[in-house]
Amino acid sequence: MDFALVEPYAVVAALVSALLLLLTQNWRMFLFAMALQYLAAFFLVGLVWAPGLAAVKVVVGWMAVAVIGAVKPAQGINFQYHSSKMGVLFRFIAVVIAGLTVFTITPLTSEWMGIQQRTLFPGLMLVTSGLLQLGLTGQLVRRFVGVLSVLVGFEIIFASLSSSVLLAGLMGMIHLGIGLALSYWITVDNEMRGETPV
Repeated sequence: MDFALVEPYAVVAALVSALLLLLTQNWRMFLFAMALQYLAAFFLVGLVWAPGLAAVKVVVGWMAVAVIGAVKPAQGINFQYHSSKMGVLFRFIAVVIAGLTVFTITPLTSEWMGIQQRTLFPGLMLVTSGLLQLGLTGQLVRRFVGVLSVLVGFEIIFASLSSSVLLAGLMGMIHLGIGLALSYWITVDNEMRGETPV
């Protein structure tokens, strides 16, 4: 498979997933954005790694999304933002400013690190959106997903520097561990509230 043909779509998918993860209030759309993020990571890592090794990203990522999606948060778990339309506008403006900053620093960082801009820009954008997710909310669900976004962005950037099978396996275990920890936390929270997830 020629990953170079799919590259522009993968970059757009990474950007759309980053935006959706910050703005959506719908649980299914949230899970879709996470799955889209891992699919984009597969194609972007596939530009520099062998397809079999790059496939680890999408398989492990979708397993983590499936584990998280198997447990739906109860109503009181505070998955949704408690803000007005101004809060949504603020998060959107924050993403745009972060995107412009990443777009501005990508050429210099690309020269400094020796990485092609086509993989560096989406990787930095996912890291930045994950950090925004961590900084703009106190909700644990969104913080866990922010950490996952930072890790996905890091993996896209690091794939251009090294193609270590051991590191790919370790990062896969970390993604699954975070997914299991989040689903366990949601289950315990649902039981403490006396609600059963549907």
